[in-house]
Amino acid sequence: MAIDSIYLKLLNNQFKESLIGARVDKIHQISKEEIIISIRSFGKNHKLFLSARANSPRVHFTNQQLENPQKPPMFCMLLRKHLSNAKLLDITQPENERILFFHFDSVNDIGDVIRIVLVIEIMGRHSNIILLKDDKILDSIKRVDFSMSAVRQVLPNMEYILPPPQLNKISLFSNSSEEILSKVKEEDGVLSKRLVKVISGLSPLIGKEIAARTFSGKETMVSEFTLETENRFKNVVEWLKNDVAENVVTPTLIKNADNISTEFSFMDLEQYGEGFTSEKSDDLSTLLDSFYNKKDNVERVKQRSGNLIKFLNNSINRLNKKVEIQENELLECANREVLKIKGDLINSNLYKLTKGMTSIIVENFYSENQETMEIPLEPHMTPVQNLQKYYSNYKKTYTAEKYLKEQIENSQRELLYLETVMDSAMRASGDTEIDEIRRELAETSYLKSSKVKNKKTKATPPIEYISSDGFKIYAGKNNIQNDLLTMKKAKKEDMWFHTQKIPGSHVVVIT
Repeated sequence: MAIDSIYLKLLNNQFKESLIGARVDKIHQISKEEIIISIRSFGKNHKLFLSARANSPRVHFTNQQLENPQKPPMFCMLLRKHLSNAKLLDITQPENERILFFHFDSVNDIGDVIRIVLVIEIMGRHSNIILLKDDKILDSIKRVDFSMSAVRQVLPNMEYILPPPQLNKISLFSNSSEEILSKVKEEDGVLSKRLVKVISGLSPLIGKEIAARTFSGKETMVSEFTLETENRFKNVVEWLKNDVAENVVTPTLIKNADNISTEFSFMDLEQYGEGFTSEKSDDLSTLLDSFYNKKDNVERVKQRSGNLIKFLNNSINRLNKKVEIQENELLECANREVLKIKGDLINSNLYKLTKGMTSIIVENFYSENQETMEIPLEPHMTPVQNLQKYYSNYKKTYTAEKYLKEQIENSQRELLYLETVMDSAMRASGDTEIDEIRRELAETSYLKSSKVKNKKTKATPPIEYISSDGFKIYAGKNNIQNDLLTMKKAKKEDMWFHTQKIPGSHVVVIT
């Protein structure tokens, strides 16, 4: 599920318990749309993760060790300027909105205390992280101008306004269960979809759960309500309202038959049947952190390495086309004996040729059946020049065949190398590994050195495992690490593994 206003309301209760009165320690922008704020709270450090990514907007505590870019973006620098050592006073949420306001007391350049507000809007592709001062926008992680939205712009120095409210929707908490039922019954339709349509800030997952508990797991239409199911519906709604009001949560992760996480919720889910399992989490933040961790790491690396992978893809495609052309030319060289035969036949019939002829039909004495052969001629050439042309082309194809075989072998070797680099780039887990790959490509002259960061960084170590019987196993993540393992780390008594003719890691078992 996406984070709805109810989940955010309950999550905010956790934030308030841990963060009110805390001070900002460090701020990092780990990607284009993700921020981590380290906060000191009564001797304990918390890492607050904020994401405005369209496919996974959220805010929660995180324990993940995420790599920071070497050079902080401008928005990160702005946050550091206004929020470093700032004190968090309050966290508020407009009713039924997927928005949190973090209110800070900060000190400006001349020592005056000022109020700074950090806003996280969790609204799908419209998600944003915005910094405010006196209700004016200082800047945002995504700037929205008039060409992007005619309804609401988010630009520096503009007054901050809330997103337009959802029309014709009622509140789960301000309206009674009777009023909600009456609003739902105004139109027929699938019950879960009607709930999402009429209740502000309700996610489709919770809509389905209310419907499932009302009709014992069946997806049903509004028109199928009976007196009994109407009473059951009102009881389910009241139960949900009471649990939220009393901050009763059961953080639940749903996994499918392949053990892949598919949904998360603040409550037990009864809508899933066979083939699905549920796991409980410690709290709502931990649940979000575990659900999105693996998925986001893949997306984050794709974002960071996008240009590199595009370059490698283009290089591989270009090389594949080159090999194809060379192989076609090599096939043509296989017919070089025909050129020699034609030259010999012209030589035997030279007396029959005159300048200006376009072809000649001669008896082919190389053929077992003494068949005739038509030989094309260049009309602007003399008979001797036509003869020399066929012998000359024969010699060229003989030389070209030898040259093409060498070129194809070199191209295939180069192609295999680029595929290993592509494999490393696809499996890279951070900026340091991506920089290592760029540096390797610069050293092999695929990239200009000016496009590669000159700042020296500590090389990332190979992946290390311990076998069930206690042996250390190392696996390289790129060619640099592969060479390090093979040439320096491994000793003659160790075991070395690599997939044959497939790009991948060099693996060493320390015996």
